[in-house]
Amino acid sequence: MITTPNTNSFTCKIMGSKWAHYNLEHIHYFNINSIKKIAEITGFEILEIKPYFKILTIKYMNYIFKYNKRKFLSFIFSILEKIPILCNLQIPILAGEFLIILRKKGEII
Repeated sequence: MITTPNTNSFTCKIMGSKWAHYNLEHIHYFNINSIKKIAEITGFEILEIKPYFKILTIKYMNYIFKYNKRKFLSFIFSILEKIPILCNLQIPILAGEFLIILRKKGEII
C-alpha cells in the first residue's frame, strides 16, 4: 500500500506552484501513469487506485495556509480557528494524494 501526492490531482492543478505538496521532503512526484510504469517494471500489479482522504483540523489547515502564504484562506481559517468547537474539528479533505494497493505478480492473497 502506498499513499503519495498525485501531480494530476485537482488541487495540484488549481494551486499550481503553490501546491502544498511541492516541498523539500518530497524527492519524487508521481501520477497514475508513473505509478503504473513503476509497478510494471518492479513486478507488481495494481489492485486499486483511489483518492486518499486526509483528516485535517481547522487549526492545522490554518497553519498550512499561513506557511504557504495563502492570505485569503489563512484569514478565513484564522477566524474559524478561534471558535473552540471548530478549532480541532477533524475534517476529511481531498488534498491531492492517492492510495495505491499493489501485490507482487503471481502472489495469492
